[in-house]
Amino acid sequence: MLSDNTQYRTREKCDAENPLIEHNLFICESRAYRRLKEKGFCDKGTVPQFFGTIEQIQPDLWKPHLDMFLEHELLPNAILIEYIPRMQMIDLPTFSTDRLNKLVGILEEMHNTKILHRDPYPRNMMIVPGNPDRVLWIDFDRAQTYSAPLTKRQREWFHDEDQLMKEFAEGLVSDLPKHGGLSTNQIILA
Repeated sequence: MLSDNTQYRTREKCDAENPLIEHNLFICESRAYRRLKEKGFCDKGTVPQFFGTIEQIQPDLWKPHLDMFLEHELLPNAILIEYIPRMQMIDLPTFSTDRLNKLVGILEEMHNTKILHRDPYPRNMMIVPGNPDRVLWIDFDRAQTYSAPLTKRQREWFHDEDQLMKEFAEGLVSDLPKHGGLSTNQIILA
């Protein structure tokens, strides 16, 4: 079902934007998914399966379904990914050390392929209960995907994201015995 979320609409660049960071959400997410697919993350199930993109959609050809885009100056784009039934955000009822360790490992693998997630919060860390559980990352609309050798500043960004994830994981694990579990406030960061 579509909402009035126009985040994949192409937008003009702003002169004030940091030139080291891509700010177009569609470009960020589509580049990341292409790299993730190429490197096998989709096949391993550690991110949703990526089926491709549709660019410059003509909303007048898709009435009434895309009426929300008719008045927009720039045409919308779409990213086609897997629908995952029973997917849940990691939280108090779904937390386990094993699941958290898998999420940390997946993020490290992404970093090894030069993808910086830039939004490593529980709302983007998912699990699908089962035997075995599926643990995956979602939401790459802020991700930066690099090909060239990393600059010193870019290496610092990767280091900072690693540290943020490690501190989050250590905090969750250390709080469990102190509190007899986790409260909802302790796990929801953003």
